[in-house]
Amino acid sequence: MARTLTVARSTNAKLGRMAATYRTADSCPSYCPLMGSGCYAAGRIFAIPERTGQEGHGALLALRETLPTGGALRANVCGDLLDSGTFDTEHAAALSAVATGRPDVDVWTYTHAWPELHPDAVPGVTVNASAESIDGIRRARAAGWPVVVVDSVDNPLAGSTVDGVRVVACPATVRDGVTCESCRLCARPATSPRTGRPRPVVSFRVHGPARKRAAAVVASAQ
Repeated sequence: MARTLTVARSTNAKLGRMAATYRTADSCPSYCPLMGSGCYAAGRIFAIPERTGQEGHGALLALRETLPTGGALRANVCGDLLDSGTFDTEHAAALSAVATGRPDVDVWTYTHAWPELHPDAVPGVTVNASAESIDGIRRARAAGWPVVVVDSVDNPLAGSTVDGVRVVACPATVRDGVTCESCRLCARPATSPRTGRPRPVVSFRVHGPARKRAAAVVASAQ
């Protein structure tokens, strides 16, 4: 059974001072191309007892009362929305309860399971489709998803366009002083409700202790 850890205020330099959740690897789809092939989260980051936080969905739901006004929750820094291959309805409901109960808070996450899910599978939460190629970007956008792409070490897709949609490097990885908490680009929907313009695709260069293996997977996909 997939396990969830909630950290009410992260000390991670990239995330910033915001809430975050972490899940175990059994929440990920088996067909993710990075599963066992360079996933940045493999190993230590999945070892929940080593982290400071509270396990279980009760701790996640408690964020409705403890998040500051205008706060943020990056759900599933590691892990995904499944539980042993099936959509985890309990986890999705808990995330949605935080997002809808606190409309002043930005809640977002990422999924490699997007081919079998709907963009609105978690009401109130911006769920980003994780792709590894231009073809994946096109297919996910055609299905209505906001999209991020796992890119090579030197971000070759960043700065390009895919069918008129810009691909930009994750600001927190290329600009000093920018964190997920301050940026929130991934919290924006696929299309701006105000302007009707598409949100950029966000490029995350491979990272982590097995980034060479991940880079090989990405190179093969691209």
